[in-house]
Amino acid sequence: LPMPIPAHNVFLATRAAISLARELEVATVAMPGMGTGTGRVPPEEAAEAMFSGYMAAQNWYALNRT
Repeated sequence: LPMPIPAHNVFLATRAAISLARELEVATVAMPGMGTGTGRVPPEEAAEAMFSGYMAAQNWYALNRT
């Protein structure tokens, strides 16, 4: 059964995926509109959460590079 999820879960999943991609040195990542199907997150809200998750991962990486 479809179960609505909060947009914050989309943020967390995106941040985790981008962080792992950086760790594995993946050059390109394609992601669907996370949470917009079964999670029933409105597309605009999902896009904002995904962008925020991406930026959070990038900022964390920039601050913690060795």
